[in-house]
Amino acid sequence: NKQLNQYAKELDDADAYFGEAFRKLAHNDSGLRPIPEIAQDPEALKVGQRLFLQNCSQCHGSDARGQKGFPNLTDDAWLYGGEPAAIVTTIMHGRIGQ
Repeated sequence: NKQLNQYAKELDDADAYFGEAFRKLAHNDSGLRPIPEIAQDPEALKVGQRLFLQNCSQCHGSDARGQKGFPNLTDDAWLYGGEPAAIVTTIMHGRIGQ
C-alpha cells in the first residue's frame, strides 16, 4: 500500500532527524528514564511541545482535542491503552487510524 509505505518512510525520516534528541531526553546514566521523571523535566516538556506542534497538531489540533478521524488526546478515552508503554509505542511508531 502506497500510503503505508509513505507513512513508514516519514517515520524513519523523523527517527533519523529527532532520534538523537529523543535519546538524550529519554535516557540517563541508568538507562531509560521513567515517563513520570521525563514529564517533570522542563527541557523535555519544551521539546515535546515543539514536536507535538510540528508533527501531531495537524491532525489532533494544536490543543490536542482532536477532530473527525483523529482522537482527542486530552480525555480519558484511550484507543490503544493509557499505560506509559502504550503511549511510548504510539509516539515512537505512530498508529494507523481505525
